[in-house]
Amino acid sequence: MDDEALIDIMNCPDDDSCQAHLEKKSMTRTHSRREFLKTVALSFGASLCWQTGSSPAAQSGTSCKIGSWRGDDFTVGHRIRDGKIPRLPSKASKKVDFVIVGGGIAGLSAAHYLKDESLLLLEQYDSTGGHATGDSFRGIDYSFGSQYFSDMDGDLGELVHELGLKPVKMETGDSKWYWEGSMTGSQPGTAPGKELARLREEVKRYSGMFSSNILDDYRKHPELKKLDGSTLDSALTSYDPKFLALLNSYCKSSLCGGIKQVSALAGLSLLDDLNLPTYEFEGGNPALARALAASIRKAQPDSVVTGAFVWSIEVTDGGASVVFGSGKKLTRVECKHVIVAIPHMISSRILHGVDDRLKASLFGFRYGSYLVANLLLRKRVFDGPFDSWFAPPLDFADITVAETPYMMTGNYREEMGSVLTVYQPYEAASPGRVLLFKGDREALSSKMIDQLSKIVPEVTGALEEIVPARWGHALAVPRPGYFDLVDRLPALSPDSLSFAHSSALGLPCAEAAVSAAKQAVARARKKVIS
Repeated sequence: MDDEALIDIMNCPDDDSCQAHLEKKSMTRTHSRREFLKTVALSFGASLCWQTGSSPAAQSGTSCKIGSWRGDDFTVGHRIRDGKIPRLPSKASKKVDFVIVGGGIAGLSAAHYLKDESLLLLEQYDSTGGHATGDSFRGIDYSFGSQYFSDMDGDLGELVHELGLKPVKMETGDSKWYWEGSMTGSQPGTAPGKELARLREEVKRYSGMFSSNILDDYRKHPELKKLDGSTLDSALTSYDPKFLALLNSYCKSSLCGGIKQVSALAGLSLLDDLNLPTYEFEGGNPALARALAASIRKAQPDSVVTGAFVWSIEVTDGGASVVFGSGKKLTRVECKHVIVAIPHMISSRILHGVDDRLKASLFGFRYGSYLVANLLLRKRVFDGPFDSWFAPPLDFADITVAETPYMMTGNYREEMGSVLTVYQPYEAASPGRVLLFKGDREALSSKMIDQLSKIVPEVTGALEEIVPARWGHALAVPRPGYFDLVDRLPALSPDSLSFAHSSALGLPCAEAAVSAAKQAVARARKKVIS
């Protein structure tokens, strides 16, 4: 099978078939799929690592191992895409008031808010957390995905306080940018600093319209609705092209879309973070996921089921019926209300008994993918801040330093070494998802290390292991018209169904996930009580 055919498979041609079917019913898509990016040339450098269980590569200048894939497992999910669905049980063996589908930050938050109710949370993988999962190296916890957040004033801040968590606050301007072959800060005297200073002032024009809930902001301000109809690059004029390349990487890392793909509203809301501090737990957002899971299990030890793949959600006027598989067993559970906390494009495949207009809207969401590599180092070799940003010709967009919050809290020791988390985003409908699907860990890791070693040569001598994670449907790309699409969902949703994924409230971030969960729970309680 050639790459073009594989790209078609990975970007779900069945979506288009289903979409065409819906269009025959007078349903139209808001946007056509962007044409595929040109073929990526894989010019890998000398292999620097070896896969677990094999010998070091002969050309290697160091020896490290490449861990097994973390993140998404496409095996079962693609059976739904391909129509290979098992025979589902017709009778329910369990009844609860609320079923929550998905155990990421949104699903866990919803379960936390409902922990005194009759509930069941179903998570596909063996542990909860979604993108906010991770591991530990020499006492340094690190994340496979979600790392930090920017708002302690909204729902997320209240939740963090309620759980007794204490994140580290990092002030604006602590990041560094890779500029003309070297790392530089964002101080006004530097080249990117001058452009950043100008950008921050321009973004302040909109800052007063942005709150912790961007969907509410969109509904309140006509000017923001206009911004949702154009791309971010149209709002960025007369900037240095090299600086725009950095901003493009910055947007791709946070939104899986560049400045010519994301809406001006989404982009400006993201760029508003440049004027705000960021907050980081030791270990990143997995610390929040663990605290939520502990809170739920303390209240209801049997309310969370992991290793539970949801095959079907059948919505009725009086409730919903959910079928999930655990091992070789299929179980049907009935509930008064179902809260769906998984990406909309995936939920569209398993929802039944809903309005075709709702399914058409859910099909309108497109998701970018990610390669996230954690580099486990025996010593610190990267003298950078918590977050640093990079632009082409480098493939990765940013690097975070997992030990930074430990250093800020006084909990770091030299023997702990270092963990660099490298983010390599891919836009929706790009060959990147093909590369992740093929799963060549050695090739992907070698190219990343080859590029990184040109910036930090010492990394090859200190590297012990690479832990790769791949996310096939990582972030919803907020293209023009995105918030109009999001705004239509509540009116199309039946009374026994609510959406709690971050996609349901706007931007893909922890703040949106928590707020979406809180609003979904409020709606669910109201519908159940009434």
